[in-house]
Formats: sequence, C-alpha cells, structure tokens
Amino acid sequence: MFTLTSCQISYLYRSAIEQVKILNKKKDISKMRTSKALSKDLAYKFEVLDKARKSLEAQGFEITDKYQTYVELDRPYVSYLLTIAHPYEIHPQDFCFLFGSVCFPYIGYFSLEEAQEKHKHYKEQGFDAYLRGVTAYSSLGYFSDPLLSSMLSGPEYQWVDTLAHESFHGTLFVRNHVEFNESLAVFVAQKFVEFFYKKQPQVLKAQAGDHKFRKKIHEIFEVLTVKMKAWYQSHDPRSTEFFLKRREEYFLKIKNELIHSITDAKLLRFIHQFKVNNARLAAHQVYFGPSYNFENLYKQTQDLSSFLKALKKRHEELGDKKFVKSFLASQE
Repeated sequence: MFTLTSCQISYLYRSAIEQVKILNKKKDISKMRTSKALSKDLAYKFEVLDKARKSLEAQGFEITDKYQTYVELDRPYVSYLLTIAHPYEIHPQDFCFLFGSVCFPYIGYFSLEEAQEKHKHYKEQGFDAYLRGVTAYSSLGYFSDPLLSSMLSGPEYQWVDTLAHESFHGTLFVRNHVEFNESLAVFVAQKFVEFFYKKQPQVLKAQAGDHKFRKKIHEIFEVLTVKMKAWYQSHDPRSTEFFLKRREEYFLKIKNELIHSITDAKLLRFIHQFKVNNARLAAHQVYFGPSYNFENLYKQTQDLSSFLKALKKRHEELGDKKFVKSFLASQE
C-alpha cells in the first residue's frame, strides 16, 4: 500500500490543476446545439445523450446538473490509469490518499508522459505494471461533470453505457470498495442500455454480441488467473531472476494453449496482442471480480428505478461493509 507523502501531495495538486484545465474548456451544450457551425455527427450525439441523460434522471440517477456541458479533448483518452502488482501475486497495490482514508487499486494521471514515466519507474522497482487509457471518469458529485469527446467513440449504445456507468458512480459509491463499485456500475449501465433501447432490437442485438465477446474475454482472464495463482503457490519467489524466467515461460505456455483452443478470429487477435502480467490480471479483477450477485435483487424489484431505490435503502440500512457483503455470490 502506498500512502500519502510529500510527492503525492504534489501529485494531488497537479491532478487538481489538470482537472481545472478541463473544466475551463467547458461549453454549454444547449448553446452549441443552436449553432450552425455544429457538425451533424456531434449534433446527433448530443441529441441521443440528452435523451439518455433525461431518462437517467427519471430513473433516479443523480445527474441533474451533469453532462450539460461539453469538452473537446486533444487526445483519445481523458486520463491514464496505472495498476501495479508484485511479480509473485495477482493483487493490485493500493494507492491511498487523505492520510490513508481513501484508497484505490490504481493511480490516475492526466498526462500520458507522466503516466509512462511512473510506469517505467515501478517496473524498475520490480513491480509488474499495466497502463491503460480511460475515456471517462466521475468526480462523484464534487464537480458538474462535462461530456467529454473521448466518451463519444464506438457504437451509439456504448456512449449511452458510458454515460450511465459514470452517472451511477455519482449516484451511489461505496468508499474503499472500488471492485464492488465498478462491478455494480457495469451491471446497472447494461440494464439501462437494455431499458433505453427496448424498442430497438437491432441495437440490443449488437449490445448482446459485444457483451458475449466481453464475457469470453473475462473467461480467458479467469483461466489465466486461476492457473497463475496455482503456479505461484508451488514456486519459490526468493530466487528472483530464476523465478521471473520460469514465470514468463509459464505465461507463454498458457497463452499458446489458449491460442490453440480458440477458433473465433476476433478473440484470437486479442490473445495474440495480449501481454500477460500480474498487474494486467489484477486490473481486470477490479471490474469483474469477485463474483457479485446483483441479479437477484434486480428480479425482485422488476425495474431499474425500483432497483436503484432498493440499493440506496439497503446501503443506508447495512452500511458499507455489510452492503457489499450482501451481494457476494457466496452469501446468496
């Protein structure tokens, strides 16, 4: 665990400055929509997401003053997340702020150059490291979040999914339970997309295909994680150089086994490009593990609006830890 130091105070200061820079670029979407200079493509995206924003608000998402402004970024990602893990275990190292009271299993940077420098730094310190770009983030209600150009890539339902995902973070967030928050936001966003496009079966078909592919990716990560955890239990990490050499050989062995067992061309392309390390596996677990059962409560409430009310009520009654535990599949 990495706790607050003078360097991290500097990090928080730099992050705040970059956040302000983004907010200072905001433009009022309602005014932009009346301008003749607005492209048809962006006008259409604003129209779709305005409908989605109003629908989210009607369902009980706390989104009243959010996503009514727009920021055109000069890059495909708004920020970059760095995950690090020890080379002998699949567990992300926490980065803690506010004197250890708030922790995350990653650290974010607005600057790609700074993110790459830190990625290199932690690798030199002996950690596995994984760096990825992110297209959106939530200020958890501290700011009036703008719509970002980076949120508008991919098919239409993905814009709506991203909007719902980030809006949910501002609606319900359990401190120091990032894995739970992300898993629940993924679930809620998927349910909202299904609700929003219920009269457009072709969109739902495309979404289902994307979900099916992501499920296959998740299964691959599960195989890798289970096999590597078993391997670590039977190998001594004290002889570092020999241990890392044997580990890389085993990583490659599993990867080749997967390649020979898969026939889906899209999945094969992913596997061929995929570089395995503990940080990459740990980063995946933030979004897709452990296994939480949200479906039972959703079926009991029968619709998204009632589900959100039930979530808030259960959270208020149980408190953070018991609330999270109540959704663990092992507790059902």
